[in-house]
Amino acid sequence: MSEVLDINLQTVATKEDIRQLEREIKLIEKELKLTEERLNERFDAKLIQLEQRMTIKLGTLMVIAVSVVATLDKFL
Repeated sequence: MSEVLDINLQTVATKEDIRQLEREIKLIEKELKLTEERLNERFDAKLIQLEQRMTIKLGTLMVIAVSVVATLDKFL
């Protein structure tokens, strides 16, 4: 009977154990929020870079299109 009691006492969480787990969970939540914020900042920066590159490419395509139209206008 005492062996059963010893085993049960070893597997039962105390209030302090629960408080410690809650503190650890809060720390993990904070770390996750910071990681999410960093990832969002990186994503926003990459999105801005992509927007700039696409704007340059679109401008280049428009210059080429205008040049082709002007060239065709001269020859026709």
